[in-house]
Amino acid sequence: MDHKAVGVMMTFNLDHLEVGKSLLVLPIPTEIVALIGRVAVQWGGFEARMDQIIATTLAGCGREDVNWRFKSFRARKELFRELMVEYTSTYCPQETSTLLNVAANAAELHWRRNTVLHGTIGITSEPDSSSETGYRAAFTAHSRHQNRSTHIPLDQVTLDKLWHDIAHLGGALMSSYLRMGGGIDGVELVVEDKEFLQGPDMGEFNFVPILGEKGLSPL
Repeated sequence: MDHKAVGVMMTFNLDHLEVGKSLLVLPIPTEIVALIGRVAVQWGGFEARMDQIIATTLAGCGREDVNWRFKSFRARKELFRELMVEYTSTYCPQETSTLLNVAANAAELHWRRNTVLHGTIGITSEPDSSSETGYRAAFTAHSRHQNRSTHIPLDQVTLDKLWHDIAHLGGALMSSYLRMGGGIDGVELVVEDKEFLQGPDMGEFNFVPILGEKGLSPL
């Protein structure tokens, strides 16, 4: 274990502290915690939409699978893949490759998300000339995937990229679904990256609302 001195800051709300109770303290900077939360929220949005599309497609195809919602993400993702191939092969072959990529990318991002959210957090020190101690704290999440040890740095660059990758995953899913005529009630929007890259002086952003008058629309 690295024993070099590092400084770590975190905040508490005194309104929620009580005499007689103790806190389990994870000394992770607030900005890193916020990014971990962003990863969680973005993944939750994607997974909820994937599940709703599964439900809509099963209903539209007249198939029954009463237990699918209780299966693991991996099993539900494979069901999604199967249903999308079945449907697009007949009605929207131009969308097959897109949705196969969504399923494949979801599998890769899922273990990364799990490592960040559920892994064991480790702290080491790295040289930092701007620090009073000469070192700064470096955080890493450790877990296992397919019987292998995995680790993901909990830093701004890594977590920022991860939540954007998950947002792109959801964007690819919903863009394809909307092109096929699907509709899902929700607060999310689908926005192409180019709309943001054009700069703030170009006027209002163009987006595709996911909100539908009839909620889930059978494919």
